Amino acid sequence: MLSMETKASSPAQRLLAAFMQLRRFDWRQQQAPVSGLSRTELVTLLCIRQEVPPGGAGLRVSEISNMLRVTAPTATQQINDLETRGYVEKHVDPTDRRAVRILLTDIGIDELKKAHERILATFEGLAAYLGEEDSAKLAELLTRASIYFDQVREANS
Repeated sequence: MLSMETKASSPAQRLLAAFMQLRRFDWRQQQAPVSGLSRTELVTLLCIRQEVPPGGAGLRVSEISNMLRVTAPTATQQINDLETRGYVEKHVDPTDRRAVRILLTDIGIDELKKAHERILATFEGLAAYLGEEDSAKLAELLTRASIYFDQVREANS
């Protein structure tokens, strides 16, 4: 078995080693949570923001749980916590009075903007470090890698 410590010789081994280095990097320590929001909470807010058009009715908890790939009770607990802290609000579905829709509040939208600014600043630093040409190439390669892994996942489903 090849140790991760040994110098990778094939392209596949070098790619594996590079991905393992990125995996070990603790992104959470580099990006302090905005206003005490965890990464998962930020992703939840982002899902709502991306999927609900301005003036839209909001998302059902089941839709949020499907997007996040978590159980409905887990999503419900997270939504309840976010609601308590003022980031989201619940509304009765106008077409189905039994259903509840989740929308971002102005506070939730502001926190997403702050988080985006902090994350963008980090990647602007990376782009400055790598330079324009290498940054463009890295973005292209990561996009292609993502497409490849999506195809592998679909083939294995």
